[in-house]
Amino acid sequence: MILFATAAVAAPYGPREQHLAGRAAAADALRRAGSTRLTVGRRGDGAPCFPPGFTGSITHTRRLAVAVVCRAGEVRGIGVDLETDPVPGRLHRILLGEEERAALWTPADETTLRGLFVAKEAAFKAFSAGGERATRMFWRIRLERPDPGPEPPGAVWGTSDPASGAAPSRGASTGSGTWLVARAGRERARVRVRTGRELAWAVAVLPAPGPPSAADAPGGGSAEPFGGGSAEPLGGPAGPAR
Repeated sequence: MILFATAAVAAPYGPREQHLAGRAAAADALRRAGSTRLTVGRRGDGAPCFPPGFTGSITHTRRLAVAVVCRAGEVRGIGVDLETDPVPGRLHRILLGEEERAALWTPADETTLRGLFVAKEAAFKAFSAGGERATRMFWRIRLERPDPGPEPPGAVWGTSDPASGAAPSRGASTGSGTWLVARAGRERARVRVRTGRELAWAVAVLPAPGPPSAADAPGGGSAEPFGGGSAEPLGGPAGPAR
């Protein structure tokens, strides 16, 4: 199960304060996940190093930090990203491939572009945490909609869901958000994205190994189905700012 926690960044909102807020959020999430060790170190590449038995991810803006944590073994990798700054529409040629633009983005829609950006950032972190060195290049990640269908066995989304209020909701869209699949080579991560007037944020999960599905077989289908039914459009109606 994924546990979410947030922490406000203290004034003067600089890099040190952002770092401390991220660690405070991570410690809170670890505590609620049942860890007795609440300190998060740093790996040689700068990524956070969570205590043995747990995996997680941290993100922050100038004012807010978010951490996600779950027990090791439930997933191979997890990533979270949060963005409040606008993503200029002109960057779509760098951030999106031709198929992504056709399927997921309406030209000049910067709200949706910000949502797709955080989805890729979260997926990048999940792939990296899962040790997928060959897939770490951001620009190799491709997003697509999942096939309709039920959540597959082993899903880790639980009661600490974003809709519970434990994760960012200020200006975020209502409902459960948009489900996407992130691909990098043969690897696939499940990504949940929420967008709104003031921010966009996403959580990506690289599933733990399991029985091969039809989609994994040579010549098999497209993305592994998850999320149930059609996805809520990115950049949909935003709820009230909180």
